[in-house]
Amino acid sequence: MLEALLAKHPTGTVYVAWDNASTHEDDEVEAVVRAAAGRLVLLYLPTYSPWLNPIEMLWRHFRREVTRTLRERQGLARRRRRLLRAPQPGAAQDPVDHRPKAANLA
Repeated sequence: MLEALLAKHPTGTVYVAWDNASTHEDDEVEAVVRAAAGRLVLLYLPTYSPWLNPIEMLWRHFRREVTRTLRERQGLARRRRRLLRAPQPGAAQDPVDHRPKAANLA
């Protein structure tokens, strides 16, 4: 990817903002940077800096949406269970009282 970036911008210095992903600590990356002979400058972001990394903003939005949707689904499931347990209005009730009767000994 860095090679393609350098090919697209054949003159001048190319600056790349770089996060601390382990894939960026590769021998191949190091070789490309050396071969660029100073034309490629990697600007490393601080360890935790989501405000500087636009993809982090997208992930934050995605996590919020997924969490909200999950909570709504769980709430719907709870309401559905409550509704199924509740007696239904207008439903036929059992007309026979099955409770044991007290004995009349008088």
